[in-house]
Order: sequence, then C-alpha cells, then structure tokens
Amino acid sequence: MIKKFLTLLFPLLTLMVCGTACENDLEVEDVAEAYYWCDHEKIPMEIMKDKAFISFYPENEEKLKTELLNLGLTLTDVKDGEDYSQYHDLSEEASKILSNYKTATVLGDYRKAKSVLSYTIGWSPYYRVWEAGFEGPYSREFAATISFSAKIANGEERKVKEFAKQNNVIYVGPAFTDFLEGWHTFIVTNQAKCNTVEMANLFQESGVCEYTSIDFIGELGVLAGI
Repeated sequence: MIKKFLTLLFPLLTLMVCGTACENDLEVEDVAEAYYWCDHEKIPMEIMKDKAFISFYPENEEKLKTELLNLGLTLTDVKDGEDYSQYHDLSEEASKILSNYKTATVLGDYRKAKSVLSYTIGWSPYYRVWEAGFEGPYSREFAATISFSAKIANGEERKVKEFAKQNNVIYVGPAFTDFLEGWHTFIVTNQAKCNTVEMANLFQESGVCEYTSIDFIGELGVLAGI
C-alpha cells in the first residue's frame, strides 16, 4: 500500500480519471471524451482498446486463461493483489473480496471478453497520456486497480457511504494513518455502475467529496499528477 500513501501525499496533483459514459460493460468505445483531473484542469487522454487490467480470484485463473485464449486474447503479468492489512477497520464486505485475489493484464481487443467478466472482480482499460518532452512528445500508459480513495469533509462520511451504496461501490475503511485523516478507501467491482476511473470521477463531480485519488498502475508504477 506504499504506492497509495505516496499518491495521497500530493492531493493537488492527484489524478482523477473518467469518461462521459458510466457503464461497466466494456463499451468504452462509446465514450465521447476521456480525461483526467490535474487539480481543477481537465487533461485529455486516449483509451486503449488493445489492453485491459483485471482483478480476479485465484480459483478462476485457469478458466480465464482458457476462455481468453479461445477469444484470441492473452492473460499476462499475473500478480497477487494489493495488501490491505494496514486497514485496521476493514469492512467485512471488503475483507471478503480483498483477502485473496490476483491481478493481470489482458492483451488484445478486450471488447471481445464480455463472456469472461463473470470470472473477474473488476476491470479497467489502459489509458495513454501524451506529454511534451525535450525530444518531442512521448506517452505514458496506465490503468486503474479496483480501489480509489476520497477526501471527505467533516460530518459528511455518512452521506458519502450512502452515495457509494447507491452506486454499488464497496466501502473499505478510513485511511491507515492519521496523516491522511479524512481520506477513505472504496473498491469498485463489476457490480458497480461504472469502472474505477469513471466512479472516482462521479464521486468528485457530484460534490460528495473534496478530492479523489485512484490507485493506478502503469509503466512507471503509480502515476500521480501525470
């Protein structure tokens, strides 16, 4: 969880990623515009349709490999999921999901993979952001895990939890250190109304929290304030 801690150290540089659509069904090609928030500025990004990041239970790994192979897709970079043991007040519902799970990257046109979503906990497309460099533009690729955190104003915790429940988002617990007072973590599964990046943005733009911070993975690890 060190990477989550480092991400939250810089709230003004926190990424908040979303699309204009909010459907958790792989139909990201219908998103008119994708962007992330850098402070209060929208920065455009490109949705990649040839790579996705998924979370799943270990007992489904072989099923996923077989089904994806039949679809012409490949399951790669399989790793254990994040360790959430730092959360002393981990909710019972979150504990059941986070106690033992894996993550992996799916290579190929993942829009073919609707039939295997039942074997996954959650998913995210990879995104590409272009930046200016000394030798010309260069890009970074990243995806979201199933978790994001939200900075909640005093007295608003109950309101945010209710908003999460309405959107089928699971509450994990408060930040694991007093330094991050007011930050709370949530997880977004396939039962939610959006994937993680869209849901974090929905929290931010609906005004139920002050900031959101997504737990990203990518070429350079967690990308905060790209």
